[in-house]
Amino acid sequence: MAWKTFLPSSPSTSSGVRKEGDESHMLCLLPQEILELIESYLFIGDRLAFKATCQATKLLQNPPLTYEKSKHCPYFSCPKLILRRNDDDVQLFDFAYNSLYVSEIPEFKDAEIRCSKYGWLLMSNGNSKSLFLFNPFTNQKRIDIPWITLDHVTAMSFDFPPTSSSWSVFGVFYHEEGELAGLISVANVKSGKRSQNWRVRNIFKKPDNFQVSTGALVSHNDRYYFLDVKGRVALFDPEHRRQYFYSQPIGFRDVNSENVNQSFLVAGLDGGDVFAVIVSHDATKVSVYKLNPGNKRWVRVESLENIMVFVSVTSSFWAKAAEKWMGNKIYFPKFHGENGIFYSLTTQKYHSYDGRFSTQEPSQLIDMDSATWIQPYL
Repeated sequence: MAWKTFLPSSPSTSSGVRKEGDESHMLCLLPQEILELIESYLFIGDRLAFKATCQATKLLQNPPLTYEKSKHCPYFSCPKLILRRNDDDVQLFDFAYNSLYVSEIPEFKDAEIRCSKYGWLLMSNGNSKSLFLFNPFTNQKRIDIPWITLDHVTAMSFDFPPTSSSWSVFGVFYHEEGELAGLISVANVKSGKRSQNWRVRNIFKKPDNFQVSTGALVSHNDRYYFLDVKGRVALFDPEHRRQYFYSQPIGFRDVNSENVNQSFLVAGLDGGDVFAVIVSHDATKVSVYKLNPGNKRWVRVESLENIMVFVSVTSSFWAKAAEKWMGNKIYFPKFHGENGIFYSLTTQKYHSYDGRFSTQEPSQLIDMDSATWIQPYL
């Protein structure tokens, strides 16, 4: 499966035409294929410097992003942002190179992304009443899952890579009407089961002060965490059929729940700490908290050090920074022009990936609320 460069690029130098004076730099003597290979191993800052070296490097186009050719590059596993255009025409923003790619993928037509994990997407198609797992980077066949009515779905997730023999899909459903009005049901379906049907694990009443949101469901140590619209947390333990609600704003002593614009729950793909990212009402301030599972309290985090956090409605996770400067930052599905945006806990400002823009006032940024972060899993 290939992703082609989306943004218009300058004409290629493959014709061998060089502008007068270019010969003074030794890079101009190298074949274009070698220059593209060198560029593929450079990150954003170094890549910009490399392109400014001579005319030949300025005119380089981004090569197609394919699994077989790109998996050996050091930054291929860096997170990428999926942006829907229309039907099966999909854009992919490459975090490592600050570049956009495009591909036509039939599986995206009329489908909705429910969750992203291990390089796979959990998707649903209401028209065909299909629910399936799909990898947009490889040619692996999609994995179909038994359909379940999703009118009242709140959040969904899955454990373990779908290529394993022990994955399971987990869903939380809030019922607003009918016999189950005001109740929350928790259900899952496991791989390898002969019937492979959804199994309801528990049904219980929603606390009055818990406002169900459509945020991502986080799995951690065989438990599932869910954040409501005001930063309160619910914990589901399907194995023991238990649930816990933290009615207070989960220990956010300096956050008034009425001033919360967005809240995200974040965990690493392979376990580790659970974080909460809280965005103020005017989005000018972003705060991070870490869960202490022992006393079920949250501790304010002043610095994430070498951790980078990626947040979106359908997928939020953290990962170790590939480069030192990438750590201690939250990466939002936001853009300034053609450049991606992150929030730095050090400067407490939003910055563009190319380092040419920063602001504390996010009103001039473009929000891509329907976008989904995905991390290729090798």
